Amino acid sequence: MQWLRSSIAKVKLNFKDNKLENLLWVVNVVPSIFGFSLLKDKISAPFWIVNFFLLFYIYILGSLWYLIFEAETASEYVTIYVNVAIIILAANNASWWVTKRTSLRVVITLLNKNDSLVTGSDERRRRHATMIRNIKNIILIFYGGIYLSEIFNYLPNRVRVTQDYAMVPCVGIIRDPTASPNREICMAMLFVQECAMMVSVLNYQALLIVLIAHTAAMYELLADELLELNHKGPDLLVDELLELNHQGPDTTSDTEQSFQTYIEQRLITFVDRHCYLIQITGYLRQLYSIPIGIGFGYCAICIILCSYLNSQDMVKFYPVLMYCVYLFFMFCYLGQRLINAAEQFESAAYCCGWERFSVRNRRTVYNMLVLAQRPVALLAADIIPINIDTFATTTQAMYKFATVVKV
Repeated sequence: MQWLRSSIAKVKLNFKDNKLENLLWVVNVVPSIFGFSLLKDKISAPFWIVNFFLLFYIYILGSLWYLIFEAETASEYVTIYVNVAIIILAANNASWWVTKRTSLRVVITLLNKNDSLVTGSDERRRRHATMIRNIKNIILIFYGGIYLSEIFNYLPNRVRVTQDYAMVPCVGIIRDPTASPNREICMAMLFVQECAMMVSVLNYQALLIVLIAHTAAMYELLADELLELNHKGPDLLVDELLELNHQGPDTTSDTEQSFQTYIEQRLITFVDRHCYLIQITGYLRQLYSIPIGIGFGYCAICIILCSYLNSQDMVKFYPVLMYCVYLFFMFCYLGQRLINAAEQFESAAYCCGWERFSVRNRRTVYNMLVLAQRPVALLAADIIPINIDTFATTTQAMYKFATVVKV
C-alpha cells in the first residue's frame, strides 16, 4: 500500500512541476514499462523480438500473400501500398530505438547540462517553467488525441480477423481464422502487434517533439537573457553596483569595472549554453535526418494513396491519414520554430549592447555572433529543409498530383 501511495505522489509531482526532468518523465513512462527507458544504456530484448517478429509475420507476410493470391481490383492494390507505407514507418521507428541509443543518451545529457545553467531572476525562472509547461501540454494533447483515436477507432477494427485491410491475418499457421479458438489466437496476435507498433511509433514522435521544442525554447530564453544586458545594463551600472559596493557616486571607474566584470561572467554562461545548443542541434541532425526523411516519404505516400481509396476503405484508414497529416505538419512546424529561435538569438547577440562592453567582452560577443550566423536547420535525408515552406509546397504538389491523376 505504501508503494502505491508513493507512486501516486510521484506521478502527481511530475505532472505538477515544470522542470526538464518532469518533461522527460512524461515521455519515458511507457518506454520504461516496455524495457527501453531513455535513461538506460541497454534495452529489453523480448519486446523488440516480439515487435519485429509480428511486424514481419502479420504485415509483411500477410500483405505479400494478399498481393500474390487475392488482390484483384485497383483499390485493393492501393490499400496494399498503404500497408507497405505503414510497414516502413513501423520498421523505421523501431530500428531507431535500437540503433540510436548512444547518441540519444548524449543528447539527454547535454539537455540536462544546458537546462541546469538557466539561472537568474524569479521572472526568468517563471518563463522557463512556462515553456516547459507548454511543451508538456503539447505532449499530453498529442498522447491523448492519438491514443484515443487508436483505441476507439482503429484498434477495434484492426483486430477483427474478418475486417479486410488488404492483408491475410495469421497466414500459414491458422488456416481458418474465423473458427474458435483460431479466431481468438489470431485476434490476440493482431492486438499485440498493433499495441507494440503504437508504443514504438508514438513514443518516438513524442520524444522528437520534446527534443526539438526544448532546444528551440532554450534558444528563445537565451536570446531574452542576452537582450537584458542592453536593457538592464545602465540600471545595474548606476543603482545595483553602487549599492553592492557601498560606494559613493564619485567612484565611476570602480563601478565601470564592476559592470564589465558582471558582463564577463554573464557572457561566459551564455557561451557555455550556446555551445551546448550547437552540440544538441548537431546531434539532432545525426539522430533524425534519415528517419525524418523516411517519415516525409511515408506521409506523402499515405496521403496520396488514401486519396484514391473509396469511401469504405477511407473510413478504415482514416486514423492513419489523420496521423500522417498531423505528423507531416508537426515535423515542419518544429523545424521552423527551431530556425526562428536561432535567428532570434542571432539578432539578440547583435543587439545586446556590445558597444558599451570592454574590448575583451566585445570579442566574446563577436565570436558568439559568428557562430550564431551559421544556419540552424534540420534536413530530411540531409537534403530537404524541414520548415513551413516545405510543408506548404509539398502539400500543394500532392494536391495537384492527386487531382490531375484522379481526373
